[in-house]
Amino acid sequence: MSMPEFAPFPPRSDESGHDPEDDLRRLLFSFRGRIARRTFWLYGVFGVMLVQFLSYAFLEIAGVAEGLADTLGTLLIAWPSMALTAKRWHDRNKSAWWLLMVIIPVIGLAWTLIECGLLRGSAGENRYGAVPVHHLG
Repeated sequence: MSMPEFAPFPPRSDESGHDPEDDLRRLLFSFRGRIARRTFWLYGVFGVMLVQFLSYAFLEIAGVAEGLADTLGTLLIAWPSMALTAKRWHDRNKSAWWLLMVIIPVIGLAWTLIECGLLRGSAGENRYGAVPVHHLG
């Protein structure tokens, strides 16, 4: 009688060998490709705000000074936020250099939210890839 195999962690991929964690890593850390508006709002706006709020709250509870907690929370979300927004600019068929728009006080953030959050991406495939399909959430 043979012993059953013990697997402490579930398999990371489905039957096709696809790893959903790779999708999330690519979504949050890669500047390549395109994402849909829904993905931008779910991960790039609400998700990032939640992570920043929670990190700030935990650091405050841990007794970290308010200014340092704010800075650390911002640093935590900086790269994923830029990666998500860059992919949204790509969906609009614009370069990731448009990320610099947020440097302009008030107008830059408003412009970015309108362009990336409210306007449709370019129809069909563009120079940044195929039309994005939301499949992570």
